Amino acid sequence: MLEAPSKLSIVSASAWDSEQLDLLKVQFTDVGYDGFLRLLLSTKQESSTIPIETSAASLLDNIITPERQTLIQNFIAELKPVDRDFKDKFLHMTHRDNPVIIEEFQHPIIKSAGMAFKYHHLESTVDGFVFLFLYRLGFFDEWLYLFPQFEMDLTYGSDVKATSKPDFTVMDVLTFLRVAVVEDKRVQGQDLIDSEPQLIAELISIHQNNTHKKIELKRKKDEVEDVEEPLIGIRVNGLKFFFYFFRMTKSLAEAMRRSQSSVEVTLVSRFAGIADHGLDFCVPEQRELIIFTLAAIKESVQAMGRKSIRRESYSKTNHTPGNNHTEKKS
Repeated sequence: MLEAPSKLSIVSASAWDSEQLDLLKVQFTDVGYDGFLRLLLSTKQESSTIPIETSAASLLDNIITPERQTLIQNFIAELKPVDRDFKDKFLHMTHRDNPVIIEEFQHPIIKSAGMAFKYHHLESTVDGFVFLFLYRLGFFDEWLYLFPQFEMDLTYGSDVKATSKPDFTVMDVLTFLRVAVVEDKRVQGQDLIDSEPQLIAELISIHQNNTHKKIELKRKKDEVEDVEEPLIGIRVNGLKFFFYFFRMTKSLAEAMRRSQSSVEVTLVSRFAGIADHGLDFCVPEQRELIIFTLAAIKESVQAMGRKSIRRESYSKTNHTPGNNHTEKKS
């Protein structure tokens, strides 16, 4: 006998927990670095054209230009002072009366990482670190914009709305929302709370927002953009990073439209390093993976924006008086 569907609780994205994921049958499948790069590359070319034995280095070469990779390597070299003992060194330097001053820690991102650790009970310090880190990695390039606390509707059923507000949302100003960045929250006296359920709610909300925008564009401008593009999730726990590749499924979308449990599983790919405990910014080899993964995400979402029908519409119509600028095609 089939079980009767269960109703979803109408709560904001930040209040989601494992109960919502269980009802919606959202499950995670862990992938390695090469597996995640393969998913990102699939946004630019058909998966079937990517040989299964392709190395991570080759996958990266197909996502990021050699010139850009050189710049990234230079950036990685700048962060060399951050090692496994960084947290102790930073605390010692800022707590003691006669500290050993480490001049390299003046670097804006290194300093921000140290402050995010020292004042780990304040979410604003993690916000500052994440913002500087993503800014340096190009998340304002071209038409990308890193939007802090962008508030959206999370819709249950046809019109029941709750609030969704990622810590940061990466949008392509001329097309759609692309990435949700969520930081694990701290409750006084407790460890950081796993915000994975919240991240999924934020991604669902972004998909709903994009879908609504596409419907409006079709109605008003006869633009038909029916490609179901993937969304990217980034979760930050202290100074650890987790990455997610999300595709909305018909079953999950229908469950949200009916505000009830899903009948089929939705798999979300997750790259979370060794033992799936997150990639640690303070471990040099893991930091390199974080940086290249973020750089690959940035290139992928830019590429999705460039080939969007919405972007092409802007290119054709953006000839207002006094504005002869036309966007260069990359």
